[in-house]
Amino acid sequence: MPLLMLSRAHSACGQLGLAIQAATQALEKARGGLQRAVLEDLFRLYLSAGSSDGAKRVAQELRKLDPSSITYLYLLGLATMSAGAFVEAKDVFAEVLRQAPGSWQAQHALAQMHRPWASAPRR
Repeated sequence: MPLLMLSRAHSACGQLGLAIQAATQALEKARGGLQRAVLEDLFRLYLSAGSSDGAKRVAQELRKLDPSSITYLYLLGLATMSAGAFVEAKDVFAEVLRQAPGSWQAQHALAQMHRPWASAPRR
């Protein structure tokens, strides 16, 4: 718990690298609900830091903890979208909508995947 709090303090000060480092150390020691909290924080930190690969890895870990969670599936879609894998992200968001048809977040994300910049090949 102290490492998680340290990570949050670093994040609040805008020190994302130090926050990720403390959260990674916290994850090594975390169990149960604390592990989930650390992973959720790490996801946000990686996404904020522009590390879509890190965010995607963490989202996959969260999915392993709770495969039925629509929220974690949505987070995987966000990480995939931020990595520029738009076709894969479309599939993930479509799956979220199949499981939770009323999810306005997934509807919005899926709509963004149909914008012209999402269809263009990445260089």
